[in-house]
Amino acid sequence: MKLEDLTEVERKTYEFIQKVGEIQPKNLPDRRMVGAVANLKAKGFVVIFKKYMGGFRREPHATPRNPYPYPTRRKKKKFVRISTKTG
Repeated sequence: MKLEDLTEVERKTYEFIQKVGEIQPKNLPDRRMVGAVANLKAKGFVVIFKKYMGGFRREPHATPRNPYPYPTRRKKKKFVRISTKTG
């Protein structure tokens, strides 16, 4: 499949992801772009992967409300980036 075969929204999404590198789909500027990510993945243009994020709480010191100053686990978040297989 070629870039010319993509719809307008898919092309804009592809170009935006290419410009920023990797991004969480929920942080895309347009909600239509979030839907286009699934189409781009099915066509092989993007890769969705999970990455550990986080690691700090808002209160770095122990308080009565928060006796443990550091988190017990980091969370995995979904990210999307351009596939290296596409030319």
